[in-house]
Amino acid sequence: MRRLGLLLCLVLSARAGDEPLIRVYDLADLKAYDVWFAIAMAKVKAAAKGADVAGHGDTIVVNAPAAMQEKVAEELGAIRKALGILVTMEVRFVRAEGGLGVSTLPAEKLDALLAERKAQLIAGPTLTCHNGQQASLSVVREVTCVSDFVFSSDEEGNVTGDPVVETLPHGVSAKLRPFAAGGKVRIAAEVTMVEVGEAIPEIELPFPVPTPVKIQVPEARTRTVAKLVDCPAGEYAVLDLGGRDAVLIRAILAASAEGAMGQPGEEAASK
Repeated sequence: MRRLGLLLCLVLSARAGDEPLIRVYDLADLKAYDVWFAIAMAKVKAAAKGADVAGHGDTIVVNAPAAMQEKVAEELGAIRKALGILVTMEVRFVRAEGGLGVSTLPAEKLDALLAERKAQLIAGPTLTCHNGQQASLSVVREVTCVSDFVFSSDEEGNVTGDPVVETLPHGVSAKLRPFAAGGKVRIAAEVTMVEVGEAIPEIELPFPVPTPVKIQVPEARTRTVAKLVDCPAGEYAVLDLGGRDAVLIRAILAASAEGAMGQPGEEAASK
């Protein structure tokens, strides 16, 4: 009888554990990072497959047994842990005669090239962002030119022309999105270099105005490289921009403070 009562108790406990529970998971901290929010939604639906799962704004409601709820909580914890990783990227814009001709470069080798003046450091910004977050930076100077004129006449028929000034960026800009897992980092990088010629040609407009007007036609060369690169520990990943120019990226990992998610936002920018 005692054995039967114990067996009945176990069966009832097992059935109770299988009863659906309704839990609401707050994903507001992930909503600020679109990629992680999308991953979280997919992971929750996979962990609670066959159960009732519904998204409501920044929350997701799961109606599932306790075992599934535990799995959902584990998946969300893993995603928050991954997002909690901070990636610092050291970016070096380098110019070297003949180019570098390598895909990665140890940090000490770069230091040696700079010390021996075999390479020139144009700029070296550093920025930090959350794992999977897109960051952007630019090292440019503005070049202005007169691109057009707006003409008007007064009551006496005098024609005047007001110049239209255009601003062009000269330098390098980059969009970087790091992905860290297992102590390794891959970076989706898109780098654009714009070079505006120092001497800007001028063209005189053939309008019958008292004072001749001229517009400037700048000659600009644009180069863009988009690539997914691996960043070995202690080394720079090298993106060859052609000719003497290259962009080097080194990644350093650091876990953020517990519970600190950083400031919400899609992009971190450095200029």
